[in-house]
Amino acid sequence: MFDFFKKKKEIKTTDYIFRSEEAKYQKLVANILAQKKVLLLYYFEDTKQQLIHTLQANNIAFSEMESTTTAVYLLQAATLLNKINISDYHLIFAEHHPSFQTENNIKQHLVETLLQNEVIFYTSLEDVLLQKFGAERIIAILDKMGFKEDEIIEHKMISDSIVNVQQKIDKQLQYASDTRMRKDWFEINKINLN
Repeated sequence: MFDFFKKKKEIKTTDYIFRSEEAKYQKLVANILAQKKVLLLYYFEDTKQQLIHTLQANNIAFSEMESTTTAVYLLQAATLLNKINISDYHLIFAEHHPSFQTENNIKQHLVETLLQNEVIFYTSLEDVLLQKFGAERIIAILDKMGFKEDEIIEHKMISDSIVNVQQKIDKQLQYASDTRMRKDWFEINKINLN
């Protein structure tokens, strides 16, 4: 009766952060190979092209249409909002969307409609979004700590920073324009976080 008092369910979000895009894609391939069925999600066309290149270079069969014969299903993240069942798949996002609202709508659909408990995001410190909140400072700290190129950085502080920068971006958005290329998104939407 009083559903509006209920707290919204939240999906557990894990961020795997890597120093470079190369290390990110190497670990992404390793994770894909360790799973039976993977739903590999992206937001932007340039990320999709990089994923296709990476999968082909590693001889990993994939499909852009749901298939019972292919273990990897490549899908634009927004199309999840039209899905009613993905229970057989291990979900991996190859990037974050710059807008918190855009990404949160998808995560809410995942947890409330598609009954998913957890998602994993693969991101690198070379990503435009992370560059916007000072990835160079994190790289300097990692260098001092002796982090290797292929080590995973997984820390709530970085995950929280990603959400904070996404929310700051949303405050600047009047009418969000989607773009095919990730690098163009900030310019077209006139986002300045400096």
